[in-house]
Amino acid sequence: MPLKLSTSQLHGANHLAQEAEIRQIIDTAVNSDSASLRDSEIRLRQAIALAKRCGMLSLEAEAQSRLCMVLSLTSDHDRHLDLIEQGRALILYRELGDELNQAKCLIALGSLANGTADFVAGVDYLHEAEEISSRLGNSSLSRAVSNKLTGLHHSLGNKSETMRYATQALGLLTSEDDPFTRAYTHSLMGYACSLAGQHANAVASLETTLEYCELIQNPTKKMHFYAHAMADLSEMYLDWGKPEEALLCAEKGAVVAAQADQDSLREKNWNCAGRAALALGNYAWAKEKLSDALVLSRQMGAKAHEASTLFTLSSALSHLGQYKEALEVFRTAHEMEAGFRRDEANKQTEFRRVKKDIDDARRDMETADRILFTVLPEAIARRIKGGESRIAEEVTDVSVLFADLVGFTAMSTRVSPKELLSRLELIFSTFDELTKVMRLEKIKTIGDAYMVVGGSLGADTDHVERSANLAIRMIDAVAQISANMGVELAIRIGLHSGPAIAGVIGNSRLSYDLWGETINLASRLESNGAPGRIHVSEKVARCLERTHHIEPHGMMDLKGFGKMPTYFLT
Repeated sequence: MPLKLSTSQLHGANHLAQEAEIRQIIDTAVNSDSASLRDSEIRLRQAIALAKRCGMLSLEAEAQSRLCMVLSLTSDHDRHLDLIEQGRALILYRELGDELNQAKCLIALGSLANGTADFVAGVDYLHEAEEISSRLGNSSLSRAVSNKLTGLHHSLGNKSETMRYATQALGLLTSEDDPFTRAYTHSLMGYACSLAGQHANAVASLETTLEYCELIQNPTKKMHFYAHAMADLSEMYLDWGKPEEALLCAEKGAVVAAQADQDSLREKNWNCAGRAALALGNYAWAKEKLSDALVLSRQMGAKAHEASTLFTLSSALSHLGQYKEALEVFRTAHEMEAGFRRDEANKQTEFRRVKKDIDDARRDMETADRILFTVLPEAIARRIKGGESRIAEEVTDVSVLFADLVGFTAMSTRVSPKELLSRLELIFSTFDELTKVMRLEKIKTIGDAYMVVGGSLGADTDHVERSANLAIRMIDAVAQISANMGVELAIRIGLHSGPAIAGVIGNSRLSYDLWGETINLASRLESNGAPGRIHVSEKVARCLERTHHIEPHGMMDLKGFGKMPTYFLT
C-alpha cells in the first residue's frame, strides 16, 4: 500500500527541497574553482531571489553576505554596490536578530564610509559594532572593530583616538590569532605611532609586522602583505626624514609586488620611491619612478592616486628645469583634484542616502517587531523572525479556556461607545496580566469573548492546573471590576484539554490559532455553562480532582458531541 503523506508533511518536504536547492546554489557560487566572480555574483543573486520568494530569511541573508564578499573582490564594478549590498545584508541580519553578522556588516560599512571620507557615518557604524561585540563578549570581533576604528581615526588625524584603538587592538590579540591578523594589527600600531610623531616606535611596529609576515603560509597572501608593509615602512621613514631608508624599502616592496602581480602595490611602492628620490635630490630618478606609478594609477582608474602622483611629479619636473611641462602637469593634477572632490561629494551623498535607507528600515523593523510580538506569542514571533514562513504542527495536549462576559450586551445599550470600550479594555487588560502571570498564552478576543491556551508552545506538564487557577482569578477579577463600576457583570468559562492543531495563518495579517475537537468542546462548555461558573470536561475534572474542588453538573447534551458528563470547578 503506497505511503500517504499529510498536507503538513508534503509542505515540509517541499520546504526542505527548496532549502537544499538554495543551499546548493550558494555553495556552487562560493566553492566552485571554475566559477568566475561574475558567475558567482549571478548565482548568488539567483539564490537571494529564490530565498526571498520562499520566505527563507536566513538563507537570503547568507547569500546576501556572500554577495558582498564576491563584490569586494571584483575590481571593475561600481564600488557603491558594496555599500548597497552591505546595507541590505545588515537589514536582513537585523530582521533575523543575528548580532554577530550584524556586527560584521557594520564593520564593512564603517570601512566603506572611511573610503568615501564620510567619517561621521563610519564612526557611527563602527561604534554600533563595538557595542555588539562587547555585548557578545567576542574578543576577535572587538579587535576587528578596534582595528577599523584605528584606521578611521588615522584618516581623521585624531592622534589620541588612533593610539587608543591601536593599543586596544593589540591587547586583544591572543595566541590563537594567525600571523596575518598579528601582522595587520601591528601595522596599525605603526600608523598610530607615526601620526603621534613616535617615528622609532612606528618603524619598530612595522618591523614586527614584517616578522609575522614571514610566518604567513599562503605565498600569494604573504607577498601581498609584505609589499604593502614595505610601502607603509617607506612612508614612515619619509615622515621621519630618512629618505635613504624609505627608498630602499620602496624598491624592495616594488619587486615583491611585481612578483605577486599586484599593480596597486607596485604603484604605491613606486610612488614612495619617487618621493624618496625627490627628497634625496635625485630628480631624474624621482621622475622615472613617479611616471611608472602614474601609468599604473591610470590603468587602474585610481583617480586620487593619479592626482597625488601628478602633484609630486610636477615638483620633480620643476627641479629638473622642465617648467612648462611641470606647469601642465600641475594644472592637470589641480583639475583632477577638483573633479575627484566632486566625485567624493557624490559618493558621500550616495552613502548618506543608503545610510538613511538602512536607518529607516531599522525603525520600520523595530515597529514591525513590536506589532509582531504583540499579536503573536513570543515563541512564535521569534520563529517567524527566524525565517519560518509556515508554522503548522500537531500538539498532543493543550488546555483551552474560553471566557465570555455575561451582561455586557445589556450594558452596551446603556453607555456610550467610548465608555463601553473603556470598560472592555479594563477587563481584557486585567485578563492579559493574569494570563501572563500564569505563563499561559492569550490567543484572541472575539467581541466580548476571550480565548487562552496552555501547553501549545512548550513541554508543560501543569498547564491544566495553571489554566484552572487562571479561570478562578478571572471570575474574581470580573466580580471586583463589576462592583467598582456599579454594574451587573459576570463571566462564563469553559475549560477542556486534549490534542489540537496549532499554527500561523494569514500573509499580510498574521494570526496564531488552534483547531480541532478540543477547541470546539471548550467552546461548547463555555456556551452551555453558567454565569460566574467554570464549566469543565471530565478529562479536566479528573486532572484537577486532587488540587481543586470539583462539583458534578450531570450529563450535558453538547452540540456535535452528544451527551457527556461535565463538572463545575469551584
